[in-house]
Amino acid sequence: RTQAREPGSSASLTFRALIAIVLTNGLWFIWANRFIPTADYPDWVYQGYLFSRMLRGELLPGFSLKTCPVPNAIPTVAMGIAGLVVAPQTAGKLVMSAAIILFAFASIYLFKSAKIAERNPVYLVPLLFVFNCWFFFGELSYLIGLGLLFLYAGYLIRRLEDSVRFSGWIGFAALLALFFAHPIPFAIGLLLSALFFLKRPSRALAGRFIAASVIPIALTVWYVAARILHSQLGGGKLWQCWTVRLIAGRFVAAFSPFLEFLPWIGISTSGMKLAALIDGALAFAAVLALGAAVVAFTRLRQRAPLMLQAAAICTILFFAGGFSLMGWVGPGERFIYPAAWFALCWVATSALVLERRLPMFAVNAALAALILAQILFLDVGATGVSRHMVQVYDSLAGATSQAEFCTIYENFRSQNQVAAHRQGLDKLLNNVVMVTRLPYYLYIERAESVPIFRVGLFDYHGGGGNEDLCKDFHS
Repeated sequence: RTQAREPGSSASLTFRALIAIVLTNGLWFIWANRFIPTADYPDWVYQGYLFSRMLRGELLPGFSLKTCPVPNAIPTVAMGIAGLVVAPQTAGKLVMSAAIILFAFASIYLFKSAKIAERNPVYLVPLLFVFNCWFFFGELSYLIGLGLLFLYAGYLIRRLEDSVRFSGWIGFAALLALFFAHPIPFAIGLLLSALFFLKRPSRALAGRFIAASVIPIALTVWYVAARILHSQLGGGKLWQCWTVRLIAGRFVAAFSPFLEFLPWIGISTSGMKLAALIDGALAFAAVLALGAAVVAFTRLRQRAPLMLQAAAICTILFFAGGFSLMGWVGPGERFIYPAAWFALCWVATSALVLERRLPMFAVNAALAALILAQILFLDVGATGVSRHMVQVYDSLAGATSQAEFCTIYENFRSQNQVAAHRQGLDKLLNNVVMVTRLPYYLYIERAESVPIFRVGLFDYHGGGGNEDLCKDFHS
């Protein structure tokens, strides 16, 4: 395996400088803008606001706390606790900031656990995807789950050579935290535990894993049973298969450093054609890496390294998970990032790694250039979107009738990524329509009860749904 370089090497210093630049700029982006251009995030901020009110002992008309353990709970609880001392939006930004920092450093911890030298281009990949599609989709629970998963994976790798050092208490804490973060990282955490045990089977280790996993698994069974009993299966469909268009679109979205924010950054904006090509090229590179991992796994089987096994199985689960499962949209695609990160661990420590100085320097330079380009995209494009969101919000807040509110709201909500005019490269740009749940900020200010996501901590007992909030306008 490649050994890590000295801390004072130029590669290490450049890598650390890029970490500082990316995270400093990211925190500036989060805190300098009133509204961050994300889709689902305002709903979670609203639920955090509800939780903080509940902690204060206030009544919540139209809401009740679920009577079963709930995944996706960590951001809501964290925002609720922070909301006891700061405003709801500030609480949300604190959790958002923690999520990107955790994602970056947990990814680095995973790669260091695999004993990858800092000069390897692998380390720059997480920096390019700190602000990924799931961040802009507003799925903080999934991002937090990924960070926790990468920490747990790194912990297991470091104990492969001496499995007796595995602590059942740490395993229990990791799996419990993963359960309350997001179902998919939790499932992968169980998978990693099983693979680790198969690599180092022993009666003592089996006892520790059983003790660590029995409570989280019991909570999962309880949660799934509660969802089935309450008929929350997303229109009655237990599982929905992928289509070619959906699977290609989701795959490109996952590995797109440049997303499109309709209607403010359109496909005709300067540079967006080039952005589409880059998005497509990176998605293709990910396909090659994951395909190589699956092929290598089928040849090596039991002799395959832990991370190669995990990468191949997660890639298979991406396809098997389908587009929809028990009301969750896109459960399969949540396996892609773990699969890619585990595949990178294997690629960087196998014979496939580029050892020649010139190719290594070229790949590092290309990734660094993309990272700097994404920073510019964030500071100019996404920041411009945030400013437009303030204008839209002020228009919504100033509406004097439901008709006026809905006219403003629907003008922006109706645009989507499958519009008929999108052709060619335009289809490689996966957009985020942020205005869909923008009114939640208004509902927080007015302390109104409105529909929320069904997969959160609270049940809503009123009418309507959170897909079309103009129906719930109150003048």
